[in-house]
Amino acid sequence: VCRTGSGKTTLISILLKLYPFDKGVILINGVNEPDSEKHRSLFSVISQDQLFLTGTIRDNLDLFKKKSNQELENVLKKVGLKYSLSDLVIERGQNLSYGEKQLLSLARGLLQNSLIFIFDEATSNVDPQSETLMNKALKELLADKTQIRIAHRLQTVEDCDQILWLDHG
Repeated sequence: VCRTGSGKTTLISILLKLYPFDKGVILINGVNEPDSEKHRSLFSVISQDQLFLTGTIRDNLDLFKKKSNQELENVLKKVGLKYSLSDLVIERGQNLSYGEKQLLSLARGLLQNSLIFIFDEATSNVDPQSETLMNKALKELLADKTQIRIAHRLQTVEDCDQILWLDHG
């Protein structure tokens, strides 16, 4: 939890090995993965701004076509989205609400089956219905995963095991 400019983006960028750092190591389950690509594959990031391609829901969930239709339909149902895999998404997801974009991003993360989920202000601009669906998913679908939630509002992190307050970078 922090104010704008307190260092959360820098911290997450370092955690994802996007920025170099001089001291220390990043251990995931006690292991320092030296390969940055393998290290990043341990994370799913759901941020305020997600990438959406012009194409179908299926294209936007499974770009490399590695998942079955059943797996994709199941994950859509889990996050509460009632889309068909053939429904169209236009450039940058302009035909989706902010909440639908976040839920679709969460579905992508679930399909990756990452160890760690980073939510960067993921519910800050969503409608109440989407926020309810997101919070339900965070509690139920990701109960066995590590979640890092970045927020300005305390209610976003009130059910977390640990809360870190960042201040002055």
